[in-house]
Amino acid sequence: LAHRPASRDMLHCHLLRDGMMTQDIAEKVRQAGVVGACGAGFPTYVKLKAKVETYIVNAAECEPLLCKDQELMKRHAAEMVRGLELAMQATGAPRGVIAIKEKYVEAIAILRKHIGSNIDFYYYQNFYPAGDEFIIVYDVTGRLIPPGGIPLDVGCAVNNVETLINIARAVDGTP
Repeated sequence: LAHRPASRDMLHCHLLRDGMMTQDIAEKVRQAGVVGACGAGFPTYVKLKAKVETYIVNAAECEPLLCKDQELMKRHAAEMVRGLELAMQATGAPRGVIAIKEKYVEAIAILRKHIGSNIDFYYYQNFYPAGDEFIIVYDVTGRLIPPGGIPLDVGCAVNNVETLINIARAVDGTP
């Protein structure tokens, strides 16, 4: 079922599988207190209330010794992809992109089993630093975020792997 609002400024009101409306995704994420898991603590629901063209997963892990995102993708691939799909639905993004280092072969193979045709990969070489939000947006879309701006200014939203898992869990009511 779908209801098309009279105004473009209104949220899309698509009915999800469990009877929840699209605008409820951001509210459930807000109520769960989900913030970006990269350290900045940006409230995730703010990104989910925006309208974007591309929703990007920052799966590049900047620091050379970090393996947390790789392990999360291997162990929770379905949840991460579901979180991305929910984020895309909430923001109206027709395109999702997983920006990932090509050396994460096992995680990529597992993720491929869960993604649909509207989600692509963007592959990075193994270099330091990888994963800067401004660079990821430029690499994936060719758009430059203005000085002092954020990805939302150029029609993009970026979250890391753990944040997307937390989106899925918040919507499912899992702490």
